[in-house]
Amino acid sequence: VVQDTDELLAVWMAPGTECVRPVLADGTQVHAEPLATRYTAPRTTARSTWFGSGVLKLAAPGDPWSVWLF
Repeated sequence: VVQDTDELLAVWMAPGTECVRPVLADGTQVHAEPLATRYTAPRTTARSTWFGSGVLKLAAPGDPWSVWLF
């Protein structure tokens, strides 16, 4: 955690960091679902490991989005 205030949560995710990611309800990766149903198919989460370069994630509490800086 880089910063955790009432206005901002900033988190650095280094390569290899354990995290959770969205998957379809049956465990299939989201990108394997056809576009027509990709955003409406039931989902759950699964444990994963962050791969690639690190990322700084910025989120304002209460906002339904975040900004990821690669």
